[in-house]
Amino acid sequence: MTKHLLILGAGVDRTTGIDFPLANNLLADVARFLEGPGKNVETALRDMLPGLRFNFNSMIARAVDKIATREPYEQKAMVQRVQDAIAHLGAEQDGVRKHGDLIIRLFNKLATIAEESQLDADTEALIREVFPKDADDLIDSDSILDIHKLSLSDTFKTVLKRTLKLGLNSERHEVAAALGADMLNIETLLVEKFLGFYNDKPADIKNYLYIAWALWAYLVAKQKEVLEAHGASPLPFYGEVPDHPRDHLPVPHVHAVERPDRDDRSGIAPERGGAVDDHQPLAAAGGHFPHSSVSSLPSAMGRSGAACRAVALRARVRVC
Repeated sequence: MTKHLLILGAGVDRTTGIDFPLANNLLADVARFLEGPGKNVETALRDMLPGLRFNFNSMIARAVDKIATREPYEQKAMVQRVQDAIAHLGAEQDGVRKHGDLIIRLFNKLATIAEESQLDADTEALIREVFPKDADDLIDSDSILDIHKLSLSDTFKTVLKRTLKLGLNSERHEVAAALGADMLNIETLLVEKFLGFYNDKPADIKNYLYIAWALWAYLVAKQKEVLEAHGASPLPFYGEVPDHPRDHLPVPHVHAVERPDRDDRSGIAPERGGAVDDHQPLAAAGGHFPHSSVSSLPSAMGRSGAACRAVALRARVRVC
Protein backbone atom coordinates (compact mmCIF):
# COMPACT_ATOMS: atom_id res chain seq x y z
CA MET A 1 0.00 0.00 0.00
CA THR A 2 1.41 3.39 -0.99
CA LYS A 3 2.00 5.87 1.80
CA HIS A 4 2.13 9.60 1.18
CA LEU A 5 4.56 12.00 2.80
CA LEU A 6 3.27 15.57 2.78
CA ILE A 7 5.76 18.40 3.24
CA LEU A 8 4.25 21.84 3.78
CA GLY A 9 5.79 25.31 3.72
CA ALA A 10 4.34 28.48 5.23
CA GLY A 11 3.24 29.68 1.81
CA VAL A 12 0.37 27.18 1.98
CA ASP A 13 -1.45 29.48 4.39
CA ARG A 14 -1.32 32.32 1.88
CA THR A 15 -3.61 30.33 -0.41
CA THR A 16 -6.56 32.39 -1.64
CA GLY A 17 -9.45 31.70 0.69
CA ILE A 18 -7.16 31.23 3.70
CA ASP A 19 -5.05 34.38 3.38
CA PHE A 20 -3.16 34.20 6.64
CA PRO A 21 -0.79 37.16 7.13
CA LEU A 22 2.94 37.01 6.64
CA ALA A 23 5.13 37.66 9.66
CA ASN A 24 6.30 41.04 8.35
CA ASN A 25 2.69 42.33 8.48
CA LEU A 26 1.69 40.49 11.60
CA LEU A 27 2.33 43.17 14.22
CA ALA A 28 -0.02 45.64 12.54
CA ASP A 29 -2.69 42.95 12.19
CA VAL A 30 -2.43 42.05 15.88
CA ALA A 31 -2.62 45.71 16.90
CA ARG A 32 -5.77 46.23 14.82
CA PHE A 33 -7.27 43.04 16.26
CA LEU A 34 -6.76 44.28 19.83
CA GLU A 35 -8.42 47.60 19.03
CA GLY A 36 -11.37 45.93 17.29
CA PRO A 37 -12.77 42.41 17.65
CA GLY A 38 -10.08 41.45 20.16
CA LYS A 39 -10.76 44.30 22.58
CA ASN A 40 -11.90 41.75 25.19
CA VAL A 41 -8.53 40.02 24.82
CA GLU A 42 -6.74 43.31 25.40
CA THR A 43 -8.78 43.92 28.55
CA ALA A 44 -8.25 40.39 29.88
CA LEU A 45 -4.48 40.51 29.34
CA ARG A 46 -4.10 43.85 31.08
CA ASP A 47 -6.17 42.58 34.00
CA MET A 48 -3.78 39.62 34.32
CA LEU A 49 -0.70 41.83 33.96
CA PRO A 50 -1.15 44.70 36.43
CA GLY A 51 1.12 47.65 35.82
CA LEU A 52 1.70 46.76 32.15
CA ARG A 53 2.87 49.87 30.27
CA PHE A 54 3.49 48.37 26.84
CA ASN A 55 1.39 49.15 23.79
CA PHE A 56 2.17 48.79 20.10
CA ASN A 57 2.08 52.54 19.48
CA SER A 58 4.73 53.18 22.13
CA MET A 59 7.19 50.83 20.45
CA ILE A 60 7.15 53.04 17.35
CA ALA A 61 9.07 55.77 19.19
CA ARG A 62 11.76 53.29 20.22
CA ALA A 63 12.04 51.94 16.68
CA VAL A 64 12.48 55.45 15.27
CA ASP A 65 15.22 56.27 17.79
CA LYS A 66 17.24 53.30 16.52
CA ILE A 67 17.14 54.37 12.87
CA ALA A 68 20.19 56.64 13.04
CA THR A 69 22.34 53.80 14.39
CA ARG A 70 21.72 51.54 11.40
CA GLU A 71 24.49 50.86 8.94
CA PRO A 72 24.31 52.60 5.53
CA TYR A 73 23.49 49.34 3.73
CA GLU A 74 20.54 48.77 6.08
CA GLN A 75 19.22 52.26 5.43
CA LYS A 76 19.59 51.73 1.68
CA ALA A 77 17.65 48.48 1.98
CA MET A 78 14.78 50.38 3.62
CA VAL A 79 14.87 52.93 0.79
CA GLN A 80 14.69 50.11 -1.75
CA ARG A 81 11.74 48.55 0.07
CA VAL A 82 9.81 51.83 -0.08
CA GLN A 83 10.74 52.32 -3.74
CA ASP A 84 9.39 48.87 -4.55
CA ALA A 85 6.18 49.61 -2.63
CA ILE A 86 5.36 52.78 -4.59
CA ALA A 87 6.68 51.69 -7.99
CA HIS A 88 3.35 50.37 -9.27
CA LEU A 89 0.89 52.70 -7.56
CA GLY A 90 -1.86 54.12 -9.73
CA ALA A 91 -2.61 57.79 -10.31
CA GLU A 92 -5.35 57.66 -7.67
CA GLN A 93 -2.68 56.99 -5.04
CA ASP A 94 -0.51 59.99 -5.85
CA GLY A 95 -0.59 61.08 -2.19
CA VAL A 96 0.87 57.77 -1.06
CA ARG A 97 3.52 58.02 -3.79
CA LYS A 98 4.57 61.49 -2.58
CA HIS A 99 4.68 60.14 0.97
CA GLY A 100 7.06 57.46 -0.25
CA ASP A 101 9.19 60.04 -2.07
CA LEU A 102 9.50 62.00 1.17
CA ILE A 103 10.65 58.95 3.13
CA ILE A 104 13.15 58.05 0.39
CA ARG A 105 14.57 61.57 0.36
CA LEU A 106 15.01 61.64 4.14
CA PHE A 107 16.68 58.23 4.28
CA ASN A 108 18.99 59.08 1.39
CA LYS A 109 20.19 62.14 3.28
CA LEU A 110 20.87 60.00 6.35
CA ALA A 111 22.72 57.39 4.30
CA THR A 112 24.76 60.10 2.60
CA ILE A 113 25.93 61.46 5.96
CA ALA A 114 27.07 58.01 7.01
CA GLU A 115 28.82 57.31 3.71
CA GLU A 116 30.57 60.67 3.50
CA SER A 117 31.98 60.19 6.99
CA GLN A 118 33.93 57.12 5.88
CA LEU A 119 37.71 57.49 6.13
CA ASP A 120 38.86 57.20 2.51
CA ALA A 121 42.31 56.07 1.38
CA ASP A 122 43.56 59.57 0.51
CA THR A 123 42.60 60.97 3.91
CA GLU A 124 44.23 58.04 5.68
CA ALA A 125 47.43 58.49 3.65
CA LEU A 126 47.55 62.18 4.55
CA ILE A 127 47.14 61.39 8.27
CA ARG A 128 50.04 58.97 8.05
CA GLU A 129 52.15 61.59 6.32
CA VAL A 130 51.42 64.30 8.88
CA PHE A 131 51.72 61.99 11.93
CA PRO A 132 54.11 59.23 10.77
CA LYS A 133 55.08 58.03 14.26
CA ASP A 134 51.67 57.40 15.80
CA ALA A 135 49.33 57.19 12.80
CA ASP A 136 48.12 53.72 13.82
CA ASP A 137 47.00 55.09 17.19
CA LEU A 138 45.13 57.95 15.51
CA ILE A 139 43.38 55.78 12.95
CA ASP A 140 41.26 53.66 15.26
CA SER A 141 38.09 53.73 13.16
CA ASP A 142 37.03 53.60 9.53
CA SER A 143 34.82 56.67 9.99
CA ILE A 144 35.22 60.20 11.36
CA LEU A 145 31.65 60.08 12.67
CA ASP A 146 30.18 57.69 15.22
CA ILE A 147 26.75 57.07 13.69
CA HIS A 148 25.64 55.17 16.79
CA LYS A 149 25.63 58.46 18.72
CA LEU A 150 23.69 60.45 16.15
CA SER A 151 20.37 61.98 17.18
CA LEU A 152 17.61 62.51 14.64
CA SER A 153 15.85 65.86 14.44
CA ASP A 154 12.24 66.17 15.54
CA THR A 155 11.28 66.66 11.89
CA PHE A 156 12.65 63.28 10.85
CA LYS A 157 11.29 61.54 13.95
CA THR A 158 7.81 62.96 13.57
CA VAL A 159 7.57 62.03 9.89
CA LEU A 160 8.62 58.44 10.65
CA LYS A 161 6.35 58.08 13.66
CA ARG A 162 3.29 59.32 11.80
CA THR A 163 4.10 57.06 8.87
CA LEU A 164 4.47 53.96 11.04
CA LYS A 165 1.24 54.72 12.92
CA LEU A 166 -0.59 54.70 9.60
CA GLY A 167 0.43 51.04 9.36
CA LEU A 168 -1.53 50.27 12.53
CA ASN A 169 -4.74 51.72 11.12
CA SER A 170 -7.46 49.74 9.38
CA GLU A 171 -6.68 51.01 5.87
CA ARG A 172 -3.60 49.70 4.10
CA HIS A 173 -0.88 52.26 3.45
CA GLU A 174 1.86 50.92 1.17
CA VAL A 175 4.64 53.16 2.52
CA ALA A 176 3.76 52.45 6.15
CA ALA A 177 3.63 48.72 5.40
CA ALA A 178 7.05 48.82 3.73
CA LEU A 179 8.67 50.59 6.68
CA GLY A 180 6.79 48.56 9.27
CA ALA A 181 7.94 45.26 7.74
CA ASP A 182 11.47 46.25 8.72
CA MET A 183 11.05 48.44 11.79
CA LEU A 184 8.07 46.74 13.46
CA ASN A 185 8.98 43.07 13.33
CA ILE A 186 7.03 41.02 15.85
CA GLU A 187 9.53 38.14 15.77
CA THR A 188 12.38 40.46 16.78
CA LEU A 189 10.17 42.03 19.43
CA LEU A 190 9.34 38.65 20.98
CA VAL A 191 13.01 37.66 21.12
CA GLU A 192 13.98 40.96 22.77
CA LYS A 193 11.28 40.72 25.42
CA PHE A 194 11.86 37.02 26.11
CA LEU A 195 15.35 37.91 27.35
CA GLY A 196 13.59 39.37 30.38
CA PHE A 197 13.25 35.82 31.77
CA TYR A 198 17.03 35.46 31.74
CA ASN A 199 17.88 39.03 32.77
CA ASP A 200 15.28 39.03 35.55
CA LYS A 201 13.44 42.08 34.20
CA PRO A 202 9.78 41.99 35.26
CA ALA A 203 8.76 44.69 32.76
CA ASP A 204 10.11 42.70 29.80
CA ILE A 205 8.48 39.52 31.13
CA LYS A 206 5.12 41.27 31.30
CA ASN A 207 5.63 42.64 27.79
CA TYR A 208 6.51 39.20 26.44
CA LEU A 209 3.44 37.57 27.96
CA TYR A 210 1.20 40.33 26.61
CA ILE A 211 2.62 40.22 23.07
CA ALA A 212 2.79 36.42 22.89
CA TRP A 213 -0.76 35.80 24.08
CA ALA A 214 -2.15 38.65 22.00
CA LEU A 215 -0.54 36.96 18.99
CA TRP A 216 -1.95 33.57 19.98
CA ALA A 217 -5.47 34.97 20.43
CA TYR A 218 -5.29 36.69 17.04
CA LEU A 219 -4.19 33.50 15.28
CA VAL A 220 -6.95 31.46 16.94
CA ALA A 221 -9.56 34.07 15.98
CA LYS A 222 -8.20 34.23 12.43
CA GLN A 223 -8.30 30.46 12.03
CA LYS A 224 -11.84 30.34 13.41
CA GLU A 225 -12.84 33.01 10.89
CA VAL A 226 -11.41 30.97 8.00
CA LEU A 227 -13.11 27.74 9.08
CA GLU A 228 -16.49 29.43 9.58
CA ALA A 229 -16.23 31.07 6.17
CA HIS A 230 -15.93 27.70 4.46
CA GLY A 231 -18.36 25.77 6.66
CA ALA A 232 -18.72 22.21 5.40
CA SER A 233 -16.88 23.00 2.15
CA PRO A 234 -13.30 21.78 1.74
CA LEU A 235 -10.65 24.33 2.63
CA PRO A 236 -8.50 25.67 -0.20
CA PHE A 237 -5.39 23.51 -0.64
CA TYR A 238 -6.09 21.44 2.48
CA GLY A 239 -9.18 20.01 0.82
CA GLU A 240 -6.87 18.46 -1.77
CA VAL A 241 -4.62 16.77 0.79
CA PRO A 242 -4.67 12.95 0.54
CA ASP A 243 -6.97 11.35 3.09
CA HIS A 244 -4.27 9.37 4.87
CA PRO A 245 -0.85 10.97 4.51
CA ARG A 246 1.80 9.19 6.56
CA ASP A 247 2.88 12.37 8.26
CA HIS A 248 2.96 16.15 8.02
CA LEU A 249 6.38 17.75 8.05
CA PRO A 250 6.09 21.55 8.10
CA VAL A 251 9.25 23.09 6.71
CA PRO A 252 10.99 25.85 8.72
CA HIS A 253 10.21 29.04 6.82
CA VAL A 254 11.23 32.66 6.96
CA HIS A 255 7.66 33.60 7.81
CA ALA A 256 7.22 31.15 10.67
CA VAL A 257 6.50 32.93 13.95
CA GLU A 258 7.43 32.13 17.51
CA ARG A 259 4.43 30.67 19.32
CA PRO A 260 3.72 31.53 22.94
CA ASP A 261 3.07 27.90 23.79
CA ARG A 262 6.19 26.96 25.69
CA ASP A 263 8.79 28.62 27.83
CA ASP A 264 12.03 26.74 28.40
CA ARG A 265 12.00 27.62 32.08
CA SER A 266 8.40 26.76 32.74
CA GLY A 267 7.80 23.78 30.49
CA ILE A 268 4.18 24.91 30.26
CA ALA A 269 2.34 24.33 27.00
CA PRO A 270 -1.35 25.20 26.46
CA GLU A 271 -3.70 22.41 25.45
CA ARG A 272 -4.50 22.27 21.76
CA GLY A 273 -5.56 19.81 19.09
CA GLY A 274 -2.94 18.02 17.03
CA ALA A 275 0.81 17.79 17.37
CA VAL A 276 2.42 20.98 16.13
CA ASP A 277 6.09 21.33 15.25
CA ASP A 278 8.14 24.28 16.53
CA HIS A 279 8.29 25.77 13.03
CA GLN A 280 4.80 26.10 11.65
CA PRO A 281 2.99 28.05 8.99
CA LEU A 282 0.91 30.73 10.67
CA ALA A 283 -2.45 29.03 10.23
CA ALA A 284 -1.15 25.83 11.75
CA ALA A 285 -0.27 27.61 14.99
CA GLY A 286 -3.80 26.95 16.17
CA GLY A 287 -3.82 23.28 15.16
CA HIS A 288 -3.50 21.39 11.89
CA PHE A 289 -5.95 22.23 9.11
CA PRO A 290 -8.37 20.56 8.80
CA HIS A 291 -7.89 17.61 11.13
CA SER A 292 -8.00 19.27 14.57
CA SER A 293 -10.79 20.94 16.44
CA VAL A 294 -10.41 24.69 16.72
CA SER A 295 -10.45 26.27 20.15
CA SER A 296 -12.75 29.21 20.64
CA LEU A 297 -11.27 32.56 21.60
CA PRO A 298 -12.69 32.51 25.17
CA SER A 299 -11.24 29.06 25.89
CA ALA A 300 -7.92 30.09 24.40
CA MET A 301 -7.89 33.07 26.71
CA GLY A 302 -8.70 30.85 29.66
CA ARG A 303 -5.70 28.67 28.94
CA SER A 304 -3.56 31.74 28.38
CA GLY A 305 -4.33 32.93 31.89
CA ALA A 306 -3.24 29.63 33.42
CA ALA A 307 -0.06 29.49 31.39
CA CYS A 308 0.63 33.13 32.12
CA ARG A 309 0.47 32.52 35.85
CA ALA A 310 2.58 29.37 35.57
CA VAL A 311 5.33 31.07 33.57
CA ALA A 312 5.37 34.04 35.93
CA LEU A 313 5.56 31.75 38.94
CA ARG A 314 8.54 29.89 37.57
CA ALA A 315 10.18 33.24 36.75
CA ARG A 316 9.60 34.34 40.37
CA VAL A 317 7.75 37.44 39.21
CA ARG A 318 4.22 38.34 40.25
CA VAL A 319 2.71 39.58 37.02
CA CYS A 320 -0.51 37.56 36.68
